[in-house]
Amino acid sequence: MVIYHSARHLDHVYGLPGLARATQAGHAGVDLFFAISGFIILFVHGGDIGRPGRFARYAGRRLTRILPAYWVALAVTIGLGVAGSHGFPAVFEVVWSALLLPSDHTPLLGIAWTLQHEIVF
Repeated sequence: MVIYHSARHLDHVYGLPGLARATQAGHAGVDLFFAISGFIILFVHGGDIGRPGRFARYAGRRLTRILPAYWVALAVTIGLGVAGSHGFPAVFEVVWSALLLPSDHTPLLGIAWTLQHEIVF
């Protein structure tokens, strides 16, 4: 999956459609990611079901696990875009993407749409 997503970004920034086509089968990893993620969340936090007071703990742990790595990947993506002469995106786009808030627009780090859906649920 890492190779597939890297190939997509390299194609977007540097125009390498052959690399993206060669790794297209990696798209199946999205379904696998959601299944594994759902299983892990239930396994780790199953005891919290029906206990609303535990939500803040769950949300805090989830966000501190995901956001730092995501922000690094987002910064690298923006840096590659700037290096690839796409220019710096609008500040609004950067902030919106960094917060992972749902949107009609594709996030700057394209694969983050999965995390946007996770935040909604």
